[in-house]
Amino acid sequence: MLDKIFGKNTLTYIANAGVMISTPYTKIIIDGVIDPLPGKYIGPEEGFAESLILSKEPYHNIDYIFVTHAHKDHISPQTANELLKRNKHIRLICPRSVTQLLRQQRNYNDMLAGQIFTAGLQKYSSVPVSFEDFSFTAYRIPHDGETSSVVENLAYFIQADGKKILALGDCTQKVYDFEKAALPQKCDVLLCPANMVGQRSGREIINMLRPKQVVLCHLKNTKDELERIKNVINRYSKSLPKVTILTEPTQKIKI
Repeated sequence: MLDKIFGKNTLTYIANAGVMISTPYTKIIIDGVIDPLPGKYIGPEEGFAESLILSKEPYHNIDYIFVTHAHKDHISPQTANELLKRNKHIRLICPRSVTQLLRQQRNYNDMLAGQIFTAGLQKYSSVPVSFEDFSFTAYRIPHDGETSSVVENLAYFIQADGKKILALGDCTQKVYDFEKAALPQKCDVLLCPANMVGQRSGREIINMLRPKQVVLCHLKNTKDELERIKNVINRYSKSLPKVTILTEPTQKIKI
């Protein structure tokens, strides 16, 4: 591990809700193993899947893959299976529904089971996990919207090389759900859907979690939507932490 020095702590945008987080000794992808998306959301750069599977820069030396839920704009099961086959050191962490999805693909084989960690959680429950010098906690938090009762959505509190990242997936925006789930406070980076800042309850949740920095993703791929989110941020800037919007694949920020 000591020879894996990637430089400063950075977050690189992949597409939609997908990011890569690089710390001096760890590389993590969250919701970023995806295929090109239809026009509704921002898709990955051309050739991304091949670069990821073949471990080409900047997607080389990935250690962990986190998947929040089984929707196709958060996980491509075929690509994920191929990635694991070619990179046997990578561990993939996901809810039960994603594990089932991976197993249903023709390119799945039982050899991959040892690389997949399934966090099977009931609503509002959590589980802490440690892998050598890396640890995280998975939380079951409802998915936003009408599908909230049937979609397994996990939030992840990840601790890597002294950095604390809280990724919410497509989370509910009901304060009650966050109070019941008892997610941790005071993270370095809160990764959440862009529409959270557009709703009063979403802003209340953000402030309740007390992050140093908020990174907004899962933005609809329209200029009007981007302008709307920017206007909301400007309007409430004094009552929110530092906010960054992810809009372009390969966009990189310090964390």
